[in-house]
Amino acid sequence: MKKHDNSIMVSTAGCKMRKIFLLLVIIMIFQIACVSTTEVRHRPDVKDDWYYHNGHTYAYVPVGKKWPEARRLCENVGGHLVVFETMEEMRHVYSIIQNLAWIGLTDEVQEGTFLWVNGAKLSFQSWNKGEPNDAGASGEDCVGAKPSTGWVDLTAAESTHHFICEFDFIISNAEKIEKIQKFLYGLSNEKITLTDADKAGTAEASGLAIPYLVPVTLTATTPVSTTTDAHLVNSDRSSLPRVAVMDFRVDNISRSEANMVIDLMSNELHNTGKYSVLERSQRDDALLEIQFSVSDVSDEATQLRAGKLLSAEMIAIGSIGKVGSRIAVNIKLVRVETGMTVLSATELYDSIDSLVDGIKPLVRKLLQSS
Repeated sequence: MKKHDNSIMVSTAGCKMRKIFLLLVIIMIFQIACVSTTEVRHRPDVKDDWYYHNGHTYAYVPVGKKWPEARRLCENVGGHLVVFETMEEMRHVYSIIQNLAWIGLTDEVQEGTFLWVNGAKLSFQSWNKGEPNDAGASGEDCVGAKPSTGWVDLTAAESTHHFICEFDFIISNAEKIEKIQKFLYGLSNEKITLTDADKAGTAEASGLAIPYLVPVTLTATTPVSTTTDAHLVNSDRSSLPRVAVMDFRVDNISRSEANMVIDLMSNELHNTGKYSVLERSQRDDALLEIQFSVSDVSDEATQLRAGKLLSAEMIAIGSIGKVGSRIAVNIKLVRVETGMTVLSATELYDSIDSLVDGIKPLVRKLLQSS
């Protein structure tokens, strides 16, 4: 009787093990199916926006640069300004753009003939209405893109915008990615050499645990000549409070580092989804259009006046400076109509690196200060 009971127990245990094994197989098949539905992934261990798609790596850099400098920075780390070979690729990349960003399209070789930086011709077009118009005083030979506006031609030497680097391979070396980021952000001048091993990575080998599903509806790629398809990604922010980001007061650190920090703060404010953010480069372009000297935007009273001219509900102002060996950052949102401070936050950092890492918590602290 005991032997019979034992055999029943063994049989039952074996049945349970088979069920568990089958369940694990089903889960694995489901995970593989999910991964195969998208080739766009996000590294949770790498700051900001690094994405993989169709064997390529894309880096969105939320730091304002002129087009030639953005191109040089991308090429110095083994990449190039992004090239849209298909509309599908453009839609994927649009999912990581928060503000107008430089792309690798230019007619600097022959006016009116736009080519990608790799020499390729356009396979489709997505110009904003009235573009390209070559309206700048010195001509507009370089192109920026934004989901809500499509492509616009801009003056290379005058406008500063975010930019997107593309690498024609998967980079799976996290250490190299961190070094590339610091170089693109202007935090390091270290020369970076990508080996064949670095270029032969796979998305799976890069440590991506969870696929990042891009919130974009993909359809068959078809040539277009308008920006209708360029509006698929960006959510409408017209009803959100408009915030104009102004220059901060800077003490004992370089203006370039301060501007980089301000650009990153703008990006984080945008990412909260609570505001429609007018970044510094957009602010400067708008002020120049209404013949308001950018150099005049220094004291708070003038900044409030500029905010009013920009139809902003609030302005973001503050200061960045060294206090002893530490860096103090103060940021506040001020209502344009009343001049009253709505939100404010202050923090101390040991280095510019720790400041960059602490921008997201600082913005979170700002929003919680009400």
